[in-house]
Amino acid sequence: MLGKIERLQVELEAELEAELEARTRQYEHYRDQVLRLSSSVPIGRVRDFVDFSNARAHEKFVDPAGTIALMTARFISRGEANRFVRPEDVRTPAYEGDVALVMSDLPNGKALAKTFYVDSDNTYAANQRVCLLRSRDPSVLLPRFLHRVMDRNPQLLAYNNGMDQTHLKKDDILEVRIPVPPTEDQERVVAILDRLDSVSVELAGGIASELSARRKQYKYYRDKLLTFEERAA
Repeated sequence: MLGKIERLQVELEAELEAELEARTRQYEHYRDQVLRLSSSVPIGRVRDFVDFSNARAHEKFVDPAGTIALMTARFISRGEANRFVRPEDVRTPAYEGDVALVMSDLPNGKALAKTFYVDSDNTYAANQRVCLLRSRDPSVLLPRFLHRVMDRNPQLLAYNNGMDQTHLKKDDILEVRIPVPPTEDQERVVAILDRLDSVSVELAGGIASELSARRKQYKYYRDKLLTFEERAA
C-alpha cells in the first residue's frame, strides 16, 4: 500500500512541476511576443544608455538583525529574501530605479540573467555575482522597460553551454542590443508585461500551493500507515 501511495505521489508531483514549467514557458513566449517591436524601432547597445556596477561580497556581514535585504541569485530568481545586512555594512547599495541582474549560475540554471527591479531606496543591497544596471536618462530609457527587456535576455542566455557554470562578463551585458522605442511605447509594453507577470505569478502560486498540499497529504497518510498500535506483552 505504501509503495502505491509513493508512486502516486511521485506521479502527481511530476505533473504539477511540469505544469509549472509549462506556465513559465508560456509567460516567456508571450513576453517575447510583446517585446518583438516594429523593425522601425531604434536598436542600441546597453552600454549606450546604462551605467554598470558590479556588486561586492557581503557574506561576512550577514546578520539576522539586519534590515537591508541582500540581493543574491536566489533572491532574484525566487523573490524570497533570506539574508540581511545592517545599513552600515552595505557595500553595494541599490537605489530606486536600479535593475539587479544575476551574472552567474549553474548549467541550465533558472537564475542566469534574471532581473529584479528595485522600487525603493535603503531597502536592498546587491551581493557578488549580481550587477546593477541604471538608466542614465529615464526620459529615454525607462528603468522598468530596461528591467523587462533584460530579464532572461536570449542574448545573455546564449552564453550558457549547458555543461559549465556560466559567468557573464561586464562586456557581455553591455553589448546586448535592445530596442529603444519612444517612452510612451515603453510604458505600454511595461503595463502589458506587468499584467502578464501578475497572472503568471498567481498561476504559479496556485500550482505551488497545490504541490505543497499534496506533499502534506502524502506525509499524513504515510505516517498513518507507519503507526502501529503497541500490543501488551
